[in-house]
Amino acid sequence: SGTIQAMSKYDTAIGMIGRADYGDVLVDNSYRVAGISLFGDGVGVRGIGSTVEVTNTGEIYGIAMGGLATGIDVYGSSSASVVNDGFVGASSKYGSAHGIYAVGDGDVSVTNGEYGEIDASASHGAAWGVIGYSIGGTTTVGNAGTIAVLAQAGATGIYAGGVAGATVT
Repeated sequence: SGTIQAMSKYDTAIGMIGRADYGDVLVDNSYRVAGISLFGDGVGVRGIGSTVEVTNTGEIYGIAMGGLATGIDVYGSSSASVVNDGFVGASSKYGSAHGIYAVGDGDVSVTNGEYGEIDASASHGAAWGVIGYSIGGTTTVGNAGTIAVLAQAGATGIYAGGVAGATVT
């Protein structure tokens, strides 16, 4: 419930990471997390595991000057789920930005709730508010909040894809 900030000049900075190669990962943020990098990638929260669930009711920031900025980055070999009822921001000056990036071998679910806000901006690159992709299942992305995307080289609010189907609501 406190502030977490990770900063790197030349490499990747990750504010919070949960990893279990063969197990489940649950990340729950209720305050403030930031990953900030000047010349590398900036990631607010990253989750990697079999079943990965990330819940946010606080603030998450991924900031990069020259690399990829990602607010929430998850990969689940069985499933991946993100629920946001807080703020997720991703901003890159010379790279690209992903507000929420969720990928899984099984089903993928991203929900931006009524109180959720996702902002992605890339001054000289491309930006996506939400990317959800399932390699072997279905992807569902729901938005009841706000998603704002601003970029010079292409802007997408929600991208949902899945081998077995994709739904956006």
